[in-house]
Amino acid sequence: CVFCLLVLPRQNQLYLRSKLLRNEHGLIPFRIFKMNFSMRQIQICEEKCMIGIRPYKSTDVDTILSWCQDEKTFYQWTAGILGNYPITQKEFCFVESLMPFTAFDETGIVGFFTLRNPDESLDELRFGFVIVNPHKRGKGYGKAMLRLGLKFVFEIYGAQKASLGVFENNLSAYCCYKSVGFNDTVLDTTETYCVLGEEWKCKELIMENRSIPICQNNHYHNHNRINNTTQRQSV
Repeated sequence: CVFCLLVLPRQNQLYLRSKLLRNEHGLIPFRIFKMNFSMRQIQICEEKCMIGIRPYKSTDVDTILSWCQDEKTFYQWTAGILGNYPITQKEFCFVESLMPFTAFDETGIVGFFTLRNPDESLDELRFGFVIVNPHKRGKGYGKAMLRLGLKFVFEIYGAQKASLGVFENNLSAYCCYKSVGFNDTVLDTTETYCVLGEEWKCKELIMENRSIPICQNNHYHNHNRINNTTQRQSV
């Protein structure tokens, strides 16, 4: 096991909800505390790497954008939602309207993803713009980052479901999502994008609230829910 640091974002403040009791209706009631950014230490079972996540900073942008060196990789990552390749720092600022996280290890920034509410319900958080430093791929960093994200979704935020979309031609990302517990689901209509003169189809993946494997002595006492509703996107 390794220790992972999780920093909970909400601009300059966050709300921690301390569970008082649990009954058949779930967690009720909550005491709500307002406080500055807080760093919480959690554990996950990852043998290959030590990784943490923190709120995205605008100074991260150059490093993150440098990970996409060709059009196909860029559009697999963004579906063109952020703009046409190559995008500018200003265009990337769109992610600040979501819940953006940066992953890091002792060497620096290693990954990035966003979370958001896909509709008015607060019971679902949707992953988007998931990317890992290409030099770190195949070493467990993507899985570790996603597991930390899922900790936030289910145990800090308190959502009942996590979801994401991935292009069918992005097999490595699809396998990574499956390996951490996401399952395929069938939508009424398959989302498709016209990219580089081709039709790219999306796979929809979901995970219901469940316990993510953690180290035996790990405990959680606080829950956080952030209201951030935006229009549903596939990525």
